[in-house]
Amino acid sequence: MMISPESYYEEYLKGKTKEEIMTAIRGLKQEIGHLKNSMENPYDGIKTVMHPSEDTRLHWNREYLERAKEAYAEAGGTYTLSKSEEKAADFVANIDAISKITFSIGGYFGGHQNYT
Repeated sequence: MMISPESYYEEYLKGKTKEEIMTAIRGLKQEIGHLKNSMENPYDGIKTVMHPSEDTRLHWNREYLERAKEAYAEAGGTYTLSKSEEKAADFVANIDAISKITFSIGGYFGGHQNYT
């Protein structure tokens, strides 16, 4: 069962030090990375059915991460973005500038298809 970001704050972050909150942030980032790798693995043909689903867990872990960053700032810390977070923020800021995406799918002996 997933909880709201405010409930997450109340249960796991409220009253914690900056260092403890940063540990929670690292744990959330690790869980997000694990979920993304699990969802994107093309060779994982056997999927375990779990509730909530991986995409639901990913969504809420991202919400918890944002709330944890706010709690870190409230505790007096200054959160600095990692390189991957900087790249993601840059992509989101410039997404309107994308006019065309081309995919080339296939290869080797079967040829390939281009999709625009």
